[in-house]
Amino acid sequence: MSIKPHFAEEILSKRKKFELRARVAPIETGDIVILYASSPAKSIVGMFRVGKVYVGSLDEILRIVRSYPNAGISDEDLKYVVNRKRQIQAIEVLAPKKFPRPITYDEIRARIPNFRPPVSYVRLRANSPLLELLKSILKSYEKLPLL
Repeated sequence: MSIKPHFAEEILSKRKKFELRARVAPIETGDIVILYASSPAKSIVGMFRVGKVYVGSLDEILRIVRSYPNAGISDEDLKYVVNRKRQIQAIEVLAPKKFPRPITYDEIRARIPNFRPPVSYVRLRANSPLLELLKSILKSYEKLPLL
């Protein structure tokens, strides 16, 4: 999932409990989300497990999210989803893990020359070169669940 660097930091520091998305993605409870911090960071910085997933109008989503103590939704989050005529999505963040070091765009491109970061998200398939690269890098990190 591509995300602005400051939102990634909020998630990984456990201050942000929900990620709001203007585009509804086929994300389900239990999925693992890998965070690609967009420009200027341009790197994979961490991951989290998906809790509950809500889809609805902005008013419906805000009612749900605000029922959670310290949901971590700011006015800046809202500016990306207000005035949307379509439904939006709230993804509950569980067990966020910051990687010991970012996996940079250049590092990824050195191993996967045709890599392009997703505009919003991409689902990694079992034989995906990016998933294999992540597994090989993450294998060396202690206390991080393997993909």
